[in-house]
Amino acid sequence: MLHVSIEGEWSALDFSEYFAAIDKTYGVIALIEVERRSAREMERFYRDAIEFSPKEFRYARRFMLLRGPNALGYPGFGGGTLLDVSAYKDPAALLDDDEKLKVRRCTYASPGATDFTGMGQALGHVKDILLKCIEVCTGRRERNLKNDILEQQRDAEVLKNVKERLAILKGLGYSDMQCRQVLAEVSPAVAKLEALASRGLVIGASVEGSDG
Repeated sequence: MLHVSIEGEWSALDFSEYFAAIDKTYGVIALIEVERRSAREMERFYRDAIEFSPKEFRYARRFMLLRGPNALGYPGFGGGTLLDVSAYKDPAALLDDDEKLKVRRCTYASPGATDFTGMGQALGHVKDILLKCIEVCTGRRERNLKNDILEQQRDAEVLKNVKERLAILKGLGYSDMQCRQVLAEVSPAVAKLEALASRGLVIGASVEGSDG
C-alpha cells in the first residue's frame, strides 16, 4: 500500500489533477514492470522448454496476447515485436484489474492522507518519485534558487527514478527514441506532482508491503 501524506487547503481541481497524475505515473511504471516480468518469464519459458502454464507464466501469456503470433520471437531471443509505445498513453487499459491503482482511503484534513493499492514494486517507485519531488521542492525553498541552470538540474533529479525504469525497456530492445516517447508521456504527470509538493500539499510518502 502506498501512503501519501497531504496537508493544506486543496481545491477540487487539485484533487482531480493529483489523482490523475498519480494514476498516470503509476500506470507507466506498472506497465514497464509488466514488460520486465513478461520478458523474464519468456526467458524461463525458452530456457526450460517446459509445458506452457497460463497460471505459472501469467506475464509470459500477457506478452504473447499483446503482441500476437510474433511474440514467440521476443527481442531478447532473436527478433519479435515490442509493445507499441502508444500503449503508454493509457497504460491502465493494459493492466489487469488487480494490477490497477486503487484508492483505499482518502482523508482530507490538515494533515490528511491518501492510500493506494496496486503492484507492490510499482507503488514503491511512485513513492520514490514523490519523495524526490518533496526533497527537490524543499531544497528549492530553503536555497531560494533563482539560477535557471540550477533549477533545471534539480528538476532533472525528479525524473531520475523514471529514467531508471526506462533503462529496463532499453534492455528489452526499445530504442532511445521510444524511451524518450515514454518519458514524454509520464513527464507532465510527474511535473504536476512536483508542483503539488512545491505548494506544500504533498508532504510525505511511504509503502507498506510488496508483491515482489
